[in-house]
Amino acid sequence: MQSPVTAYVLFPTESGLYFKAGYSYATLKISENIVSGSSYPDEDIMGYHLNVGYEHDLGEAFVRGEIGHSEWDTVTVKSNSNRTSYSADLDGTSYRISIGKAF
Repeated sequence: MQSPVTAYVLFPTESGLYFKAGYSYATLKISENIVSGSSYPDEDIMGYHLNVGYEHDLGEAFVRGEIGHSEWDTVTVKSNSNRTSYSADLDGTSYRISIGKAF
């Protein structure tokens, strides 16, 4: 998959808890080599994300712990011969710990 382009909004609270909602767009690159000569087109997909996390201030840096869920479009592609099709559901849950520096 081409790296997704994502836009999100972060809703912080005074206690360090935050909520994040986002939207992503990506192109799923399909580069299958089939003996029969069939090929499959690339597919543009969109996804929505909801996350909840906690941020702790470390002075000049911060640490975040986050859990989130993403819902992506279901992908269905057909071969150029229309004999075969494949479907994939790319939804999932993510966990993240990150360290950063505010500028």
